[in-house]
Amino acid sequence: MRPEDRYLEDSGHQARVAVLSMAQCTAVANLLRAHGEDDHAEGIEEALREASRIICDEVGAEALAEARAWVSGQLCDSGQLRH
Repeated sequence: MRPEDRYLEDSGHQARVAVLSMAQCTAVANLLRAHGEDDHAEGIEEALREASRIICDEVGAEALAEARAWVSGQLCDSGQLRH
């Protein structure tokens, strides 16, 4: 089996990568909103909602929740997420 085939079979890994990317997009939306670009921020947020729905459909709600928890933990551990 090729390494890329193993990656495609690991839905948990795919979900973590997608959720990490979504966290980065959320940061961009927050930046845009902070600079008065509400329309652009809303567009990103709408795309993120749709991406969440697609990911949930693909990997299931439990895998999505686990991926979100993993990303949150990574950001907390790195000091990038403030409570």
